[in-house]
Order: sequence, then C-alpha cells, then structure tokens
Amino acid sequence: MLIFLFILLAIGGIAEWWTLKHGLDNVTYSLTPDRQVVDPGEIFTITTVIENRKRLPISFIKIKELMPCELTFDCEDELNIHRDLENTQLTSSLYLGGRKSSSRSLSVRLPERGRYFFTGCTMYGGDFIGASQDVRYISQNAEVAVCPRPCRSMELQEVLGGFLGDISVRRFILEDPVLTAGFREYTGREPFRSISWTQSARGQGLMVKQYDYTAEPSVTVVLNVEYRGDLTREMAEKVEKCYRIARTVCETLEDSGVRYDFVTNATTAGALGRWDTLEEGIGAKHLSRVLEGLARAGYGRIMSFDRLIARCMRRSDAGRGRIIITPAMLEGYQRSVDRLTALHGSCVRIITAEELSEEEASV
Repeated sequence: MLIFLFILLAIGGIAEWWTLKHGLDNVTYSLTPDRQVVDPGEIFTITTVIENRKRLPISFIKIKELMPCELTFDCEDELNIHRDLENTQLTSSLYLGGRKSSSRSLSVRLPERGRYFFTGCTMYGGDFIGASQDVRYISQNAEVAVCPRPCRSMELQEVLGGFLGDISVRRFILEDPVLTAGFREYTGREPFRSISWTQSARGQGLMVKQYDYTAEPSVTVVLNVEYRGDLTREMAEKVEKCYRIARTVCETLEDSGVRYDFVTNATTAGALGRWDTLEEGIGAKHLSRVLEGLARAGYGRIMSFDRLIARCMRRSDAGRGRIIITPAMLEGYQRSVDRLTALHGSCVRIITAEELSEEEASV
C-alpha cells in the first residue's frame, strides 16, 4: 500500500514538474484582422486562433491579449476588458485538448486616422494541481491602418466643381502634342520643334504637325505638409485636415472619371513602399493606394514645398491641371506656384486647410 502511494506521489510530482516546465510548449497564438486598411468607425473582424500542437491536453489556459486602446467591440458587455492609456487588455480562458485549436472572431472598430497595432498576448498555463502556472509572452505584429475621413465642405465641392469645369473646357483649347491630326504649311509663327522634317522632305516646303485637341483631362494632386517651427496641436490639426481634403479631392476625380497622379512630401510608415509619387491612373486599385498612404502618413516631410513644386514642373502635359493642398500659404510659396503656372500655363487651384471651412461630421 505504501509502495502504491509512493508511486502515485512520484507520478504526480513528475506531472507537476512537467506542466510547470513544458505546459505551454507547442502552444501557438495568432491574431489576424480581415482587412489591413479601413475607414474610421468601419466594422472589421479580428480572428484569434490558439492551437495546442501537443498530444497532451491543457486543462486551463488564460490569455491576456494586448490591443489598441482606442479599439471598441460590438459586444463589449460580454467580454472581460480592461483599458489603460496604452492598451486595451482582453482576458479570456479556455480548456484545450491535445492537438486541438480554438478560434474566436470579434467585430471591432477604430475611430480615427492612423496606424494601430495588435502586439501579442500573455499566456498563463495552469499546472497539474492548480497551485501554480507557467507564464509566456507571445509577440504579434498585426497592424490595421485607418484612412482619414472625407472632408465635409460645401466650399471644397464648389472649388472642385469649378476646377473640373475649367480643365474640361481647356481640353478643347489646348492642342495635345501626342495626337497628330495631320500636317500644314509652316507660317513662321509655329515653334521650330513642330516642323515635320519627314513631310518637308517630300518637296512641299516646310510642313508642321497639326495636333488634335487633348483627348482627356488629367490632374496632378499635390499634397504639401510643410510647416515651420514646432509641431503644435493647431498645426497637427491642419495637417490632418489636409489628409481629409486629399481624400475628398481624389474621390471627386474618381467620380468624375478624371485620371490623376499624386505627389506629396509627407513621410509614411509601414510596408507601403515609395509613396511620395504615384503614377497617373484611375480606378479602385489606384484610389486604394492613395488612401493607404494617407492612412500611414505622418507629420514629417521628405522635401520642401519648393522642391515639391519643382518636381511637378518636370511634367509638361498640355492641359494638365494641378490641385495643390497645403496647411497654409507660407512666405515664398506663391513664387513657386507662379513659376509652375508661367512655365506650363497650367490650370492651378490652391486649397489651404486654414482657410477652408469644414462642416461638423454628423453623429
């Protein structure tokens, strides 16, 4: 009898030692959002999967997941949630059999533009007799980027409506140096580069190319976030407003069927690649790249306003319009804009965040 009791105690001691040392071995945790880019307040789903890859079951696992402090859940009353200034901590517990997994999906929202991180969890595994527990931290690197809200401004819509009307008219005034409609005699008033030497060599005298009208309007959206001095709260709000304006401008161009490219001096973070220049395009995929960049954009700049405008001056398409979005018109800005206008005769609109009125978002 004593020998039998000794054997039971020995087995219990071994089990206790093993669960303390290896109870959470081969237990994995992952959290996956169903979308990486969302709108403010838009519902998306996060799915947590916990898997026990061992043959032996785990009688008790407690998990404390670290999530963004701004995150809200559609079913908060049913969850064990603790919030502080840095994180939302979601606590749950479960039993997990050998080589089994448990998954849970939650509908959540994030309120404002920016990048939000799900950094992992702390996992507690109960020991064999429930007197102690094994603790592990499992890191996670899931991220969700939230786009800026659209800018709610009747003034902005009026500006864009007038601008689109102007470039639509200009397409019938300006000739397109790409679309050749025919040839005519050289009068001496045409630029020397417009002479067609191939046609002139046929013995009809000097002939110049006659161009067709611009086939379709196109626009360059220029987003400037340069400011001088320290980043104050007021200036940060102006930059945020620029991001909202940029979104509304691009969506308006999409709705109007106008092709556009995008240049900015804003810094961006995350695995987006080079975002300061987006080639001309139109469509959902093109817009989504703009929105993701706006979601990840910061308050720093990679170049000055003057260099940004100089980059725009390299593209000299006839009839191309420019929309310049800036927190404010600082000293010296107008000279750069005047050079842009004088060089290409561009249709230019400047939209400043500090002067544009914006209606309050409806609740």
